[in-house]
Amino acid sequence: MADIQNFIGFAQQERLIKEYAGFRMYSPVKAKINLSVTNKRLIIYSSVNNFFVLDQGSLFQQIAISEIRGLDVIQAVRYNFTLLAGSVIALIAGLGAGLAGSAISQGSSIPLLMGIVFCILGIIGILFFALRPNRIFRFIVRGQAIDLNLGELSKGSPVIRSGSDLQGIVEELGALIIQIQDGTI
Repeated sequence: MADIQNFIGFAQQERLIKEYAGFRMYSPVKAKINLSVTNKRLIIYSSVNNFFVLDQGSLFQQIAISEIRGLDVIQAVRYNFTLLAGSVIALIAGLGAGLAGSAISQGSSIPLLMGIVFCILGIIGILFFALRPNRIFRFIVRGQAIDLNLGELSKGSPVIRSGSDLQGIVEELGALIIQIQDGTI
């Protein structure tokens, strides 16, 4: 995990309390998203993975701990309908080529083999569509003046995926923020 202090300067008396990783952005750029909690602010930043620059940090958003009034997580499942359409087209093309290959069985068996390959690819694509949907989320930190949103940008929506531990992170993060606001940490 990248250290936040390599990317962002801390104020006097500010110290890192906890860092969370496990979020991945796939669009508009490929990046690892990290959440860091200090005794003064909540910081969401990225570690960009690039072939030429192996680990470059850039700050996404920050909000003062004293401003935070709540956390919201909205999780959804998004299916890739382009994959489904391509798979159905491949299946139909495979059936058509298979039927044409069996009708012209005196000549080459290449259309029949191509039909079988396209049918198999279409079936695999349909199964992949049904069994592997994209799990996306929107993570909102409610503040007094502004809301800090992870999962949407001002222009376009990034594709961000999280691990199965997102709900646990949010529950722990909420308790941690309350403890910091109360002064127990």
